[in-house]
Amino acid sequence: MTKEELQALGPKVAIALAAGKAAAAACTNDGGSANLDRVVIPVPGIRLDTDHGLPGYIQKRHGYHRQGLHLDTPWPGIGYQRSAGVQAMHKSLTDQGIDCYVYYQVD
Repeated sequence: MTKEELQALGPKVAIALAAGKAAAAACTNDGGSANLDRVVIPVPGIRLDTDHGLPGYIQKRHGYHRQGLHLDTPWPGIGYQRSAGVQAMHKSLTDQGIDCYVYYQVD
């Protein structure tokens, strides 16, 4: 993915963020473990300091994870609400044809 292709994802990411916020708001139980789950769009070959204009940050490859853009989760909730929002974002992006995955991490 080029820098220009990454920047062009803005409208699709905005749709996914709206879906995530709606799913998180619909989840009234924020129980469960605190987590740091987020959606990742793989971006091999993109410099870490690239100005991509999207909500999130690029993290280099580590462990089993490819280098990718880790998208922000701008809604309240640290348990089930966060998970519900992240799952909705992932579904929205994959439905729009974006290659992405969910990064799971329990705090």
